[in-house]
Amino acid sequence: MNSVLTKLARKGLLSTAQVFQMNRALRALPVHVLETAKYRDLALDLSIEKNTDYYDCLYVIPAQITRILMITAGIRLHRTFASTEYGEYVLWLGDYQ
Repeated sequence: MNSVLTKLARKGLLSTAQVFQMNRALRALPVHVLETAKYRDLALDLSIEKNTDYYDCLYVIPAQITRILMITAGIRLHRTFASTEYGEYVLWLGDYQ
């Protein structure tokens, strides 16, 4: 997430103070970290099947398995999965702005 915040700061969309405030707020969220090792093979299969980025699939697979929605700012990622069995778990941020 810090990568996104720093990109927004470089583009002048956030001040340094806003970046640190958002970073603190995000760290305070009750986040459960998933170990990616058990999803690697499934993500690789999905990446090949859908001809898409492996790292994107490392988010999509756990979202479907855990039934926890993922929200992405990546319209390409969303479009890749929107009409598939993974579509209900891959939401595009642009739909909520």
